[in-house]
Amino acid sequence: RVARADAATTNAITVRVTDDSAPPLSALRTFAVVVRDYIEVSIGGAIVDVGRGTNVLLEIVTTTPLTQLSFAVRLPTDRLTSLSLENLIPAVVTATLDAVQTNMVTLTFAALPGQLLTGTQQIARLHFTASLGQSSAFIPLNLDNLLGQRAHPGLAPSTILNNGRVVAVGDQPLLEALLNPFGGGRSLMLFGRPDSNYLIQTSENPANPSAWQAWRVVTLPALFDTLEASEGTNSPVLFYRAKEASSALR
Repeated sequence: RVARADAATTNAITVRVTDDSAPPLSALRTFAVVVRDYIEVSIGGAIVDVGRGTNVLLEIVTTTPLTQLSFAVRLPTDRLTSLSLENLIPAVVTATLDAVQTNMVTLTFAALPGQLLTGTQQIARLHFTASLGQSSAFIPLNLDNLLGQRAHPGLAPSTILNNGRVVAVGDQPLLEALLNPFGGGRSLMLFGRPDSNYLIQTSENPANPSAWQAWRVVTLPALFDTLEASEGTNSPVLFYRAKEASSALR
């Protein structure tokens, strides 16, 4: 299995094949496997009140020096507005944002004379405002069209893209189910207005309106909170939903 640490290496692999004849016959072949350099771009996440501004961090890892880097961020520009780019390494690159296409911005980083993009770097922050009037939502930030220009000749680098997301919190609560990958325990992430009360309900048959049962009422200390959901649930499959406690019986 090839790992990130194997980038920019050439590896000799020898294969020997032997049959079961008497005496046995065998053949030997050696070949080289070249693991290319790679460029990895990651965009962070944020939780924000509808109508407020925030930002997400952009980071890169490159195993070969670059003179230029560009990539697209696909996002709903009706939900995230007032987009702008903050250059975190102005002594190394220029940074530009192009928003000519709907629901997509292209970010370009060009190295200044005598400078190169190298190693692991936090290169920029993408600023935006969660537009007023929208419903609460998980908003994806998907990376695409990554292009990097090498400073030295060589094979085109492999690319790795790590997407992000924005949780926009409006009038409606959001509930996210999480599963512990090690112990298998259940937990929930509840998003909503700070100091508001939310009723969490459970059901084994969500299609039946009368099957929903009250589980607990939660007062959020902030825009989100993590709830342990493993105890008292024997069902292998369980559905959850959240609503304002004041509207639970509507």
